[in-house]
Amino acid sequence: MDAGIKLIVAWEVTAANVHDSQALETLVADGDGTLYADSAYQSEEIGKMLEKKGIENQIHERGYRDNPLSEAQKALNRLKSAIRARVEHVNGRFALFRAERFRRVGILRAIFETGLGNLVDNMDLCARLGCRA
Repeated sequence: MDAGIKLIVAWEVTAANVHDSQALETLVADGDGTLYADSAYQSEEIGKMLEKKGIENQIHERGYRDNPLSEAQKALNRLKSAIRARVEHVNGRFALFRAERFRRVGILRAIFETGLGNLVDNMDLCARLGCRA
């Protein structure tokens, strides 16, 4: 998702038992700029992958049972959330098309429906913004 213009630029469909973070490497390209994500994506492996691809890591900090977030970390997470909110608006827009949730038998049907939903969302956004080809 391009946070600047809110267009979907890359996507992947996985089975329900695969966490989103497992598909992250295929969704980011070398030099993509900055990745904003929630704390579920916070891991040493993802941090190394982002560094290798030259992507700035702006993943939310995560607190732990005996090591809660400091006030500075909470404030930094709030700043990151302001940018992430632009990306999350796309998820909310899918509700307009009744595409926020679907159940299909077979990964190919899920891929098709997701791709079609992404295409319609991008086309709708371009129509509203007056995008030119």
